[in-house]
Amino acid sequence: MELLQDANLFLGTSDSLLTFKQTDLGPNLSHLKSINLHFHCFLAKIHELESNGLGICFIRTSRPETAVIYPSDEEFEVGRAKIVLQKETDSALVIGAGITLHEALAAADQLANEGINIRILDPFTIKPLDAATIIANAKAVGGRIITVEDHYREGGLGEAVSAAVCSEPGIVVRRLAVSGIAWSAKPAELLDAFGISAGAIVTAVRSALAN
Repeated sequence: MELLQDANLFLGTSDSLLTFKQTDLGPNLSHLKSINLHFHCFLAKIHELESNGLGICFIRTSRPETAVIYPSDEEFEVGRAKIVLQKETDSALVIGAGITLHEALAAADQLANEGINIRILDPFTIKPLDAATIIANAKAVGGRIITVEDHYREGGLGEAVSAAVCSEPGIVVRRLAVSGIAWSAKPAELLDAFGISAGAIVTAVRSALAN
């Protein structure tokens, strides 16, 4: 282990719990446990950051075809989150990574039709986590945070965010995550079945506002 402490090692996978393509191997693939850290448009940026000596790094990318959120010249920094969507009238902070960031944006469109605005945060990295940005934006929207991840509840985005804000009064975290072993099905069907789809986010926001 002492030899690895100063190693500059980059590890990665393009798999995820629910959003791999429909296959008979679904239940086997879903045992992979990792942190989901986003898409092709800044994969090159991550390689660039890693090559500058970050030590041991792990990246997890998504397989589904998704819309491009960031321009190719967007700058990223390890430990610095991005606010993807915001308005002064936002009433909840939704934090998503990978495919669930896209689901959060879809949920924002649905909620906007009801007159409800949500702020969306992309953490970019989970370790280190940008706790300061999360806390500041949570307070700006009334202390309501909803994390949504294509990952088990243990050891992922929701736990990291909960730990970061646990000593902050007035902030409540609601966590949407995968609760079991997936089966072979279309990604959209699995996202809905495990409660991490746009529809599930809409429901969670409504519940947060009702309480």
